[in-house]
Amino acid sequence: MLAGSIGAIKQVTTKKNNDRMAFVTVFDETGSIELIIFPRVFAQSQSTWRDNGVVIFKGRIDQKDEGLSIIVEKAVDLEKMAV
Repeated sequence: MLAGSIGAIKQVTTKKNNDRMAFVTVFDETGSIELIIFPRVFAQSQSTWRDNGVVIFKGRIDQKDEGLSIIVEKAVDLEKMAV
């Protein structure tokens, strides 16, 4: 599990099924990384992805020529976890 503040959010519609997915940049005191949220996970966690929110997420690392990103498997808005 990792956590970070949400910076940029780019929502897109897939060509295959017209489903919504997103590319999100999160950051913490050590730097930033791009998250890839595919349609199934995005549909389950859509309210989590808001500007300046804080998110806790888990996923797997994806390495491409452009660098590292994380494919999100689960995400929770930190505010929803607050007691």
